[in-house]
Amino acid sequence: MADSLLDQIERDALDENASVATALRKCVALGGRSGSETLRDWAARELDGYEGGDPLPDYRVVAAVIQLDGMAGNNWVTGQTVLRVALGGPTGEVRRWIGAVESRPMPARSWKQVWKRPTAAERSRPV
Repeated sequence: MADSLLDQIERDALDENASVATALRKCVALGGRSGSETLRDWAARELDGYEGGDPLPDYRVVAAVIQLDGMAGNNWVTGQTVLRVALGGPTGEVRRWIGAVESRPMPARSWKQVWKRPTAAERSRPV
C-alpha cells in the first residue's frame, strides 16, 4: 500500500537528508486536498518567501543581538550591532544564507564579546 501524503511529509520531516522544499511542496498539496487554505498558504510562503504585506512568523525573526563587520564602497563597518533580522525570503535562500554564515570561521573572541545584552537605547532603535 502506498504511503499517504501525510506519512510522506512526516517521513521527510524526520529525515535530515530530505529536502525541505520537497516536504513543503507536499504540504501545499495536502492543504489543497484537505481544503486547508491556511496550510497551503503557509507552505507556499515558506517556499516562495514572504511578500511585503505578509506577516512574518516569529521563527523567521532572529531575536539575538547580531554584530557584523563589513565594507560598503570605501566605508568599513566594525562591530555594527543589528537588533532584528527578518528572514522573509524563500526557504532555500534562507538555508543557503545560514550555510554561508556557518561555514565562515568565527574570530577568536571571548563569549562576553560575542554575546552582550543590548542596552535600552539599542533595543528601541529601529533597524
